[in-house]
Amino acid sequence: MTTIQIINHGAVFLSLIFLGGLVGFFGTIALEYFRERSHYRAGSYNPKQKAPDGWETKE
Repeated sequence: MTTIQIINHGAVFLSLIFLGGLVGFFGTIALEYFRERSHYRAGSYNPKQKAPDGWETKE
């Protein structure tokens, strides 16, 4: 293995780690964003909303 091959392997390895980090970072943000949106769509953000019978309200 020549020095250039070793450097190339290191560069590929580092770029893979970097890409994985970016994907994980943006993936987490996207998950939080969509969870919030679905939360709002369900209407659970409204504290004054009447709870169904048998459910406790946070008062």
